[in-house]
Parts: sequence; C-alpha cells; structure tokens
Amino acid sequence: MALGLAIPIAIATGMLAGLVSGLLITYARLPAFIATLTMMSVARGLANILTEGRQIVGYPEWFTSLATVRHFGFLSATVGLFLVMLGVAWVFLRFRAGGRNLYAIGGSPEVARLSGIKVRAITLWVYAISGALAGIA
Repeated sequence: MALGLAIPIAIATGMLAGLVSGLLITYARLPAFIATLTMMSVARGLANILTEGRQIVGYPEWFTSLATVRHFGFLSATVGLFLVMLGVAWVFLRFRAGGRNLYAIGGSPEVARLSGIKVRAITLWVYAISGALAGIA
C-alpha cells in the first residue's frame, strides 16, 4: 500500500478507535482507564492478526528521514510537528470558549452539564481528536 494512502487511513483509524473509547466512556459509563486499556488490547490483537506477527519494514527514505534529519542542528520534523501542535492546543485551551468548556468538564462534569455545556458530545469529540493525534504519532 502506498504511504500516501496509509497515513490518512492510520489517522482515520486512530480517530475511530478514539470515538469507540469515547462511546464506551460516555454511554457505557466505563472508567476511562478501562476503556482505553481495552481499546489498546483490541488494537494490538488486530495488528498482530493483520501482520501475521511480522515486523513492517521497507519504509521509503523520505519517511524515515522525518525522524532522523535535524533542522537547525537539533530539531527533527517530528519534534517540530509536536511543538506546532502543542502551540495550537495551548491557544485553543487558553483563548477559545471550547477550551474553557474542556476545563469545566475536567473540573466537574456535572456542574458543566448544569451550566449548559454538552458534556457527552464534547467528550466524544475529545476522544476522537485524541485518537486522530495518536494516529498521526
């Protein structure tokens, strides 16, 4: 499979896994730790079945260079991407209403719900986005 197709599939698969975890947490009321641990076990099992237990090798040079080539003498592309995403997350959490809603939900979901925040919908989105970010990683 072409890497250009595999990357979006990995991100979408991560997003789907995060959404399933979010559904288990918000609607089945499973503890977050148990739901994510279960999803990890399912993902490892599927990966083992799909690859028949073999390592995946033969990545193109440009792909492996993302982690090895240093820009400005010390910064790899993966670390640069992390720093950009960290900045975006910080701005969102600090200056956007959605970020303040996340802080409210983290502090007390019941109080957030009583103040009009759609706790379940936001929780599902947070887990889906977290899964997509895991797919990027």
